[in-house]
Amino acid sequence: MKCSREWSTFLLPIFTAGIGLISGCAGQPTTSADVPNSRISFRFEAPGTQRIFEVQSSDCFLPSDPTIQPIMDMSYDPNITTLIRFSGPRRLGMPVTGEYPEQSYAETRVAAGHPLALRFRVFVGNNIYAQSYQEVVFTPRAGADYEVLTTYPDGPRGEKAAIQIAQITQQDQHVKLVPVTDVTIIPTCSG
Repeated sequence: MKCSREWSTFLLPIFTAGIGLISGCAGQPTTSADVPNSRISFRFEAPGTQRIFEVQSSDCFLPSDPTIQPIMDMSYDPNITTLIRFSGPRRLGMPVTGEYPEQSYAETRVAAGHPLALRFRVFVGNNIYAQSYQEVVFTPRAGADYEVLTTYPDGPRGEKAAIQIAQITQQDQHVKLVPVTDVTIIPTCSG
């Protein structure tokens, strides 16, 4: 069957946009396996899209402040069926913390033993106009596994995201999440 130029002009933008919506891309690990490191699983509570960056820690931030490096780009929408996955969330073999859809989380490796500042740009509920910026700082321990959960305190249609960090522990085949209490939430700068 021959495709007319009109149809190909119409379908190409839809196909290109669809790839962006259904794929998640874990960034390159921020450290190599031969230096002290931790593994982090980034997970969504509800549908959304987020970009996660490593940043220089400060007393406050603006969304336009420079970043050090991207860590992860990911989208989660349980209503989209993926027939072809061009790039998907990356797995490092971390302990599974629950029965979650595979596309709702992705794993990466980060340097441990020093404060790690992360900036989240979250498009709430796949709405490109409802953006939420969050910045948090914590110090991952070498060899530890963590789950960083993006939640929506105002519900999945709210316009604000929140970040929760827990250490993943495993004892006798039981996986447990222990909240990390030494997390600093960095406010946005005013004025």
